[in-house]
Amino acid sequence: MMRPSKPAPVVAVVVGVWLGACAYQGDGALLVLEGDEERSCSGLHAEYEGADQLSGENMDARRRWLLQLMRQKDCRLPRQPDPKFKFNLFITG
Repeated sequence: MMRPSKPAPVVAVVVGVWLGACAYQGDGALLVLEGDEERSCSGLHAEYEGADQLSGENMDARRRWLLQLMRQKDCRLPRQPDPKFKFNLFITG
């Protein structure tokens, strides 16, 4: 006679994975302020420059939101750092 398998370990793993997936927060958060949608391109640029006064996590989220608004309004996008590593060596003698 076969004994029924114990589903407890399988259920525990499934519940653990499910809870982990719910707790995960991606880096796609946005920091939205009231009235952002009504700002002009120059106002969005000023807010983008002023976002560096926020904490690191909030600064990134705020800038992502402002960039999204600038793209929607077809504004000129601010210069963003180039992800490529650039190295210049100057030798003076």
